[in-house]
Amino acid sequence: LPTTGGVIDATSVTGAQAISAALVVQKDNVTILLGASTITLSGVGATQNPAGGVIRVGSTSTGAAPGGHYFPMIGVCGGTKLILGNAVQASGIILNRVHHATIECIDLDGNKANITAQADDTFQTGITAIATTPDITVATQHSLKDLRVHDFIHYGILLYGASATQNIIEGGWYTNNGKVDDAVSIGSGIILNNGAGSNKVTGAVITGNKAQGIEINAVLSTLNDTILSNNNIGSNNIGVRVLEDTGHGSLAGVGVNGLAMTGNHIVSNTS
Repeated sequence: LPTTGGVIDATSVTGAQAISAALVVQKDNVTILLGASTITLSGVGATQNPAGGVIRVGSTSTGAAPGGHYFPMIGVCGGTKLILGNAVQASGIILNRVHHATIECIDLDGNKANITAQADDTFQTGITAIATTPDITVATQHSLKDLRVHDFIHYGILLYGASATQNIIEGGWYTNNGKVDDAVSIGSGIILNNGAGSNKVTGAVITGNKAQGIEINAVLSTLNDTILSNNNIGSNNIGVRVLEDTGHGSLAGVGVNGLAMTGNHIVSNTS
């Protein structure tokens, strides 16, 4: 993507399957080099579905075969910024039914002050890794490292589904997500939802989020073996929330098992 920056107009088409993105990748073994620049996605309206994002990797159809693998996406630390334009109802980066993505050194700005929350919380998130339908194999072994993800309406990072496992979130800042004066906006730093277990969050700064710093939720599934280590979690409403109930779904979860928390600094959260 360009080193000079600018605005990319990805105006949404209408309909339930409307997909808008600055860049869509549907091939294996693709390297995306992001220049030291600011790139803004604009023109995506309220009809946008959760498949949209500044960058989208993976299948565009829930009935298709599982997505690809090995998608290294390497930014320039301190120099690469992706920002959602005013009124954009999309996410920053979508990893849809793929595995082994590496995303490093990118600043993702959700521009929440100029965006209204949508009820579907798979919208409007910094990075979403998702795999939900029975024909999908994995959404695993992603490496998310040294990112700055902030000012999104719903979440900084969302790992969603029982197949979203063995992912590592290492370092980085996940701050200021959620819009206080918007009742629909949730606003958590990192959420492991709908059975997304066997994931690790380590060495991250997770502060100033409207709701939870980290939420671990076993809605619809058993969620096993999550590791939270050496994180700085402060000034959120709740530091770490672990639940098995209907917080983000219509059915109760089965259970959260094997959660390990070591070396975390959890302080000055409201609740």
